Amino acid sequence: MQLDPNNVTSLNNLGVSQQTAGDSEWASGHLDRAIDWYRKSLDPWGKASKGGVALAVIRGYSMAYTAYRQAIAGDFAGATRTVATAAPYIELVRSRVSPGSFQLLLVQLDPKVTAAEVSYERDDLDAARRLSSAALAELSAAKPLDSFETVQRAYRIYYFSNVLGHAEYRLGHFASAEQAERLALEQRRIASPDSIGDKRDMAEISTWLAMSLARQGKLPEAAQVAEPVASFEQGLLARDHGDVWVAYELACALYAQALADPHQRSERLARATALLDRLPTALKRLHDVKQWRRMIEEQQTRTTSARISGPESRLPAGVARRNAA
Repeated sequence: MQLDPNNVTSLNNLGVSQQTAGDSEWASGHLDRAIDWYRKSLDPWGKASKGGVALAVIRGYSMAYTAYRQAIAGDFAGATRTVATAAPYIELVRSRVSPGSFQLLLVQLDPKVTAAEVSYERDDLDAARRLSSAALAELSAAKPLDSFETVQRAYRIYYFSNVLGHAEYRLGHFASAEQAERLALEQRRIASPDSIGDKRDMAEISTWLAMSLARQGKLPEAAQVAEPVASFEQGLLARDHGDVWVAYELACALYAQALADPHQRSERLARATALLDRLPTALKRLHDVKQWRRMIEEQQTRTTSARISGPESRLPAGVARRNAA
């Protein structure tokens, strides 16, 4: 970059390298450091955008990725500031493409990825559902023209569908949650299916899919989905060297297995609790980790009550009660 600071390829590669550094910090549980790297990566991608609309689209996706993780970390104000940086690049794309362009649609929807996730993290499940559903309708109606647009569309459908699936599940709409997670899984495979990170994303989707199936009473199908996810995460944990999220992912998979198989429910829930107990403090304070702990504890309580009083209630763990204080 010192030799040729305006080289678009080098700028793009710098953004990739900085995002990779952020991913390493995120995996280590250093969320603030990770977000610093993610935010730094937006600068070279922004400069690279002068090289073409496709690079502006990549910058838009990277912006959404950064703000999405800020939302997970609970930094809603930071996520809002990150989204605000998208405006000049949306206008850049608008100035270079025809009205109704698919690429313009992509960059216009990127801020809504963050809005949907922030709503979910704030437990505003209706808003998360509404924002995700509207974006998915727009993406479904638009047709990509080439492989680049197909992949970019797939990533965005994956994010919106996954948020929608989570919201629908917690609202108790299990058939809708199943449908959303199946779409998320399909599109995540289209986007990129081969790396360990890709497989972990698909495992997370499959965990929610298995839960949705179990809550509909489709226990054999739920077990069939959950078992390979738990085995995959067990394998990662056995050879893990510092990725603090692996134990969390396995705890989630064990919860899904527990819903699918009543015979081993208590043991799996107990192990899931033990895995969450060993998480670093930075993760324990996250909204999502606290939510999973509540879901596991509620299921443990119902399982214990069922042994005493008979068949357990079918009210799902973690379902939002709209009239709650």
